[in-house]
Amino acid sequence: MAPGRAGLRGRAGRAGDPAELAAGGGRWRGAPRGPGRRHPPRSRRPGAAVRGHRSRGAGGGAERVAARTAGRRGRARPGTPGVRCRPAAGAAGAGGLGDRFPRVATVDRRRARAAAAHRRPPWRCRRPPRGRRLERGGAVSEAGWSAWPAPAKLNLFLRITGRRADGYHELQTVFRMLDWGDTVRLRLRPDGRIVRHGPDLAAVPEAADLSLRAADMLRSELNVGHGVDIRVEKRTPAGGGFGGGSSDAATVLRALDAIWGLEAGVDRLAAIGASLGADVPVFVHGHNAWAEGVGERLFPVDLAPAWYLVADPGVHVATATLFQAPELTRDAAPATISDFASGAPLGNVFEPVLRGLEPAVEAAFQALAHVGTPRLTGTGSGCFVEFAARGPAEDALARLPQGLDARVVAGAPRSPLLDALAAWSPQGRRQEVQGTGF
Repeated sequence: MAPGRAGLRGRAGRAGDPAELAAGGGRWRGAPRGPGRRHPPRSRRPGAAVRGHRSRGAGGGAERVAARTAGRRGRARPGTPGVRCRPAAGAAGAGGLGDRFPRVATVDRRRARAAAAHRRPPWRCRRPPRGRRLERGGAVSEAGWSAWPAPAKLNLFLRITGRRADGYHELQTVFRMLDWGDTVRLRLRPDGRIVRHGPDLAAVPEAADLSLRAADMLRSELNVGHGVDIRVEKRTPAGGGFGGGSSDAATVLRALDAIWGLEAGVDRLAAIGASLGADVPVFVHGHNAWAEGVGERLFPVDLAPAWYLVADPGVHVATATLFQAPELTRDAAPATISDFASGAPLGNVFEPVLRGLEPAVEAAFQALAHVGTPRLTGTGSGCFVEFAARGPAEDALARLPQGLDARVVAGAPRSPLLDALAAWSPQGRRQEVQGTGF
């Protein structure tokens, strides 16, 4: 039985149920992308690029999360952890000049308050909607940015079992969350605008940026006028089938729902996400899942711990082109969860199509075949080999040729985003969640 299938127990709990996050992570083995480019060290990850953000939806390390706020009226109560607006440096303290000369102390304090007003960052003591302090809430940094994981995924198999009357194909797949992916940073704005920051998505038109569209759709659906700055730090490659853009959109939906205090509910957020892309709902729910239909029917499953050697051939074929391929099998017999759990080779229907269209994908499969049984993920060019432990996966990585981008990552028992949301405490209890891979 394959490592990722052992322990499969059918349906699991709903999204948001508490669970411990498995430690993960790994290393990129970089590859030159053109003449004159130096091969980076194995311990380095590849630079960010425009990855996974397209209006069609399918994308194709954990940041420290700390919840830290203050008590009532911006002051921490004695004996309880919290953060308050700090007094300006130089204010009179116990045993100082002010204790002996009260009048001097009063003048010093006035001067100190005036100086602090000029030095104070604009978001230092600003309160978000519903009076919740975000000065240290979630993963909020000194500059007011909160950090949220947007994990990548693998499709452990993918079949087409038919075609619906509306033209969409009926699919079957198993989504596996990874302890590796992008980081979405958010910062509240007082002017009601949604503004993108950072270089990673500069080449993607804003109208096609799923993270921006997710924030705008959430505001429209919930009829609120809050503003937010969004910065996405990309690690998942474009067109790889790792779900980068879809995961970013799902993270924006769930994180803003928490930060803005909307309490829309997971099902409603998933419905909003479905209009952005077929893979968004599984990231909103955040569980490994058996999926059917166009990806909207999700059944959470427990998967055994596993490690994956994932490779990125660096090419992208439009999903529409793949679905139009005459050799594509569109009427496979429906599989069952029992078939998957037994280790039956269910395959990815798009693998022969992509291997025939792209020599880079065929070369990646040939290289991975020397260390295991390679599989394709989703409708992208990304491929992977599954291992039961990290050691063999690292050994396999070392045996790959230098011309292939590859990385060892851990499969996650559930999305790291759920742990970040659980740790985010608007009431002011300081918590920290640490992990690897983001």
